[in-house]
Amino acid sequence: MQILKKDRKLCPGCGLFDDICICHLIHKTALKTRITLLIHVKEIRRLTNTGRIAGICLENSSVIIRGQKDVVNKMEDILPDGYAHRILFPFASEELSPEMNYIEGKPINLIIPDGTWSQAKKIVISENYFHSIKRVRLPPDAPSSYHLRKSDNIQHISTIEAIARALGIIENPEIRLDLERVFFEMRARLIQLRGY
Repeated sequence: MQILKKDRKLCPGCGLFDDICICHLIHKTALKTRITLLIHVKEIRRLTNTGRIAGICLENSSVIIRGQKDVVNKMEDILPDGYAHRILFPFASEELSPEMNYIEGKPINLIIPDGTWSQAKKIVISENYFHSIKRVRLPPDAPSSYHLRKSDNIQHISTIEAIARALGIIENPEIRLDLERVFFEMRARLIQLRGY
């Protein structure tokens, strides 16, 4: 359920309501890896969207909104030169590993589709140039601690959890902890707002 409070202002930084803003908790983390977030247009303004928060936390990341009317995303923004490209996708056959931080001498550009499960799947299959890019999945880990959206599949995790786990593998475990700290505070404030 989306929280709607028309009389409350949104923070221009984190996108949460001003009175639950988490900007003071966010510091930019430097990365060798590039994170390219493909966020469905219907997700970008949802308070419960975690991909947007991850993009704010990470240097060398790019947030690209998919599905906007009359807007064509440039391929070079999604697949920039100088990187080995991989799509993080839960049904991939290959598992993400520490050795993937550099592939053929290049750092990785990890492409993350962000939306509902059906939206994320459509993002990946909608463009022909994605078909030739290898997909990778996360290794087994703890269930999601998101709790703001329901899923019957315990393997489903939020976007920021997926990014944190991926960067914990290919960059540094401390990056995972930093992202999870911001995520846990965001979740706590939204849960409090909902009165759970």
